[in-house]
Amino acid sequence: MYSVKRIGILSAMRIGGILSALMIVVPILIFLGLNNIFKFWDVIIPPELLIQGLASTAFWAAIWGALSTGVIVFLYNVSAHFFGGITVELKHLHPIHKDETL
Repeated sequence: MYSVKRIGILSAMRIGGILSALMIVVPILIFLGLNNIFKFWDVIIPPELLIQGLASTAFWAAIWGALSTGVIVFLYNVSAHFFGGITVELKHLHPIHKDETL
């Protein structure tokens, strides 16, 4: 069993920002695509306004996601030092030969 004592803040912030932007933009694009097919909503959005709106929404979602992930990872790193980290069990898919090392 291994314990995760530290998570890299910058890499976690990058992943949090990307995932936050995707979680905001993808449902909007799915809804707009379905709206074009089934006409749920009788409003037409000009493409230049749609692109600008999606870009700014994705940007601010990425900023918010990166910052909130950074705070959470920082708090995890501090608390893992005192209380122990997440325990992970690693298992090899192939047996290890005596001449190989981890």
